[in-house]
Amino acid sequence: MDQIIKSYTRSSSLKVISPNGGEKLKMGQPYDIKLMDIRDISNVSIFAVQQAYEPLYTKIVENISIRSTDGVFTYRWDVKNITIPGSYVIQVCKTEAGVTICDSRDNYSTITN
Repeated sequence: MDQIIKSYTRSSSLKVISPNGGEKLKMGQPYDIKLMDIRDISNVSIFAVQQAYEPLYTKIVENISIRSTDGVFTYRWDVKNITIPGSYVIQVCKTEAGVTICDSRDNYSTITN
């Protein structure tokens, strides 16, 4: 996934658990992004999508693989690479059999300085 994913199929198995919306995140502070899938997660990219007229996508990490024994996967993010404070959702995407599937929460979290 070399580019920002704007066109995708909503996933039925890959889910963002947290942030779930309403959280207040501070730039530079660690935050655990939690994901859920029915199998190990591989080649996953995670984005922070800022609420705007034209959404602003910031890549958090690209093409990672995470293993879990209980179906919940954690990625530790230091809330860096965000340059503009505001309202964001976390979006996770992966490509399977040529189809890109993504999930994000419907509610925004706030990232502050």
